[in-house]
Amino acid sequence: MRYFHKGVRRLCAIVIGLVFFLAGLLKLQDPVGAGLVVKEYFNFFHLSFLSGASVYVAVALALLETLCGAALIAGVRRAFTASLTVIGMIREILGSGSIFGWKFLAGDGILAFVMAPGAFLVLGYLMVLFNKFLKKE
Repeated sequence: MRYFHKGVRRLCAIVIGLVFFLAGLLKLQDPVGAGLVVKEYFNFFHLSFLSGASVYVAVALALLETLCGAALIAGVRRAFTASLTVIGMIREILGSGSIFGWKFLAGDGILAFVMAPGAFLVLGYLMVLFNKFLKKE
């Protein structure tokens, strides 16, 4: 049974790694298009002074996504890579307020999770949950 769980975890890591890797590669093939999306995010959050760096930011994020996917597939630093992936996924889900098109939050999501400190908020909430549920008495 123990080996079954290891196999399932490895299979999930490979599938999620493939999704991240392919999504990152597709964004790297069209850096101008990805830059336009980042530029629109900058304009939406009233950060238009960063519009000149939108292509560079888009390429950096796409490269990070590709590397994270490759690390998940290869099994390099599994715990660290999985932690970054989970933090990113929770942040995207809470920031957009939907998962697979199903809206579970009214409005456009929680703005704080989309912004820079969103990863720290997710990390803090995950630490609280782990401490609460794994607390040994």
